[in-house]
Amino acid sequence: MSKHLSAGRLSAHETEIDKLHAELERIAANDFFDATGRIAAFNAYERCQKAIRAAQGPAGKAVRSQTDGGTRDVAKYQGQRWVTRRNLHIDRLASAWLIKQFIDKRPRFYFISEGETVEGAIPFDMFGAEFTHHGEDCTFETMLKQFGLAESKGLRQIAEIVHDIDLKDDKFHRLEAGGLNAIIDGLSKVLRDDRKLLQQTSVVFDGLYAVLNNESEKKTSLMPSKRKRSKAK
Repeated sequence: MSKHLSAGRLSAHETEIDKLHAELERIAANDFFDATGRIAAFNAYERCQKAIRAAQGPAGKAVRSQTDGGTRDVAKYQGQRWVTRRNLHIDRLASAWLIKQFIDKRPRFYFISEGETVEGAIPFDMFGAEFTHHGEDCTFETMLKQFGLAESKGLRQIAEIVHDIDLKDDKFHRLEAGGLNAIIDGLSKVLRDDRKLLQQTSVVFDGLYAVLNNESEKKTSLMPSKRKRSKAK
């Protein structure tokens, strides 16, 4: 039956399912006793999403729009499906946070096993994807550069921390790497659910960004006054 629905009706149904999914994730985040109906609810959501994707066909192609400066046009990446591998860790978690906070205001994330695909979704931190490791860069660093977000000192510092944890090369010597890695490992062992883990670690990244960005702004604001004092001497 869904194949005979108009594009407008399908879009409306998808919007409603997204709202229900957001409410489901809110409830799941407070479900400290793993209620028996949680798995059934998420399975029902996945079935609804698969039915809608099948009805939509190949319409939702991954976007590859760039601005004149060569960076990606964020406006073309709104309301997209984003897909990555299950069992999230630092690079995928940080990249998903970056997508939600700075790229796509209404993203839909899918976490898949090897061999699975999601029609029309944009892959990240996956083999063969555009948004993945390139050269010495981890996925988070790649996305910062491709979306023109590397000017943010707070985001650049998070990228350095994520790089040191993910690639284990101590390239940036970030002291925060050990602590953040321990937090991510601890939460993944306690939660054992990718959606819950993403929700909880997003708060961690929010806080880390707020601190690092604030410190960067303070240093920038102090620089002119220092120069003035040196001239006065």
